[in-house]
Amino acid sequence: MSDEPQEEGRPRGLLAIAAAVVIAVVVLAVDWMASSGRDALDPPAMLPSASSAGRSASRTVSLHGLVAVREPDLHIVRALGADGQLAASEALMLRARLSVASYLALVAQRPGGAAEPIWPAAQELHAAGEFELDEGGHALLLDRAIVGAGAQLALLACSVPPGSDTLRTREPLLGEGAARVFPGCAVAALSLSPAAPK
Repeated sequence: MSDEPQEEGRPRGLLAIAAAVVIAVVVLAVDWMASSGRDALDPPAMLPSASSAGRSASRTVSLHGLVAVREPDLHIVRALGADGQLAASEALMLRARLSVASYLALVAQRPGGAAEPIWPAAQELHAAGEFELDEGGHALLLDRAIVGAGAQLALLACSVPPGSDTLRTREPLLGEGAARVFPGCAVAALSLSPAAPK
């Protein structure tokens, strides 16, 4: 009998997380429609990233950051702003949109350093669509301590799996450097602020 309240609490917690994710997606979509002048009844189009979208031929990818806290229960508190500020107590969840099936790789690069692959563990073809980056069915959560303040995150969408040596480049993850190092890949990136929000 004492187990019943705990079992009832778990579904409520999961429902709260699911509701927070839905609210965040709706807020991002409404904000995008308002900023682009689109009407909610217009036919759907490719959702651009709040921070960056990459294109390579017909392959496009966009990347959105959602800021979450773990206490008391994991929940999303805001979208990652253009300033990229992430407090030490916050974690970053990532949502992507992919135009065609692609091999994906998420890399982090600290200022002056080589890029480090951080997701996924195995190279598999990922279906087109909008999705959260996850590990084993759970949302991928990146703490600022893991990624590093001032780091750039880049999501690569490629027609063939990128080699692990190629992913560890020292070239900048955006612009001409990315086009040279990752030919045939679309690249979308987010930057994290070197300073915590005040």
